[in-house]
Amino acid sequence: AGIEDGKKLKLKGKGNPGVNGGPPGDLYLQVHVSPHLQFVRTGMHLRTDLSVDVFTLMLGGEIEVPTLNGKVKVNLKPETQPGKKIKLSGKGFPKDEKKNVYGNLYVTLNAKIPTRLSAREKELIEELARLRTQ
Repeated sequence: AGIEDGKKLKLKGKGNPGVNGGPPGDLYLQVHVSPHLQFVRTGMHLRTDLSVDVFTLMLGGEIEVPTLNGKVKVNLKPETQPGKKIKLSGKGFPKDEKKNVYGNLYVTLNAKIPTRLSAREKELIEELARLRTQ
């Protein structure tokens, strides 16, 4: 757990047999970690972006945030701004060779704007816009 890209491993005695019946040599491996589709890794910390509907950002509420071990629920305060970064302690990558020590997950919240608004929805948003400019 926690191995990083480019790290080299030595497996003692797992290489080819020695010359003239000698003991097997050592096998050396270089690890290449494929990028994840959702998370970017920096050491033991992870970063990701999450789209949140504008209504939850404005009014506050519960969102589900994906982690390596499933989704966790997070409560947002009212008037949370797009681009805000939240930190989920201990939800990152495990630290090499240490049990129960994990990095953090940093989540950037992006606003998800609704599409295909009905006439009534547009009317209500226009009314809200007028109220905000008075």
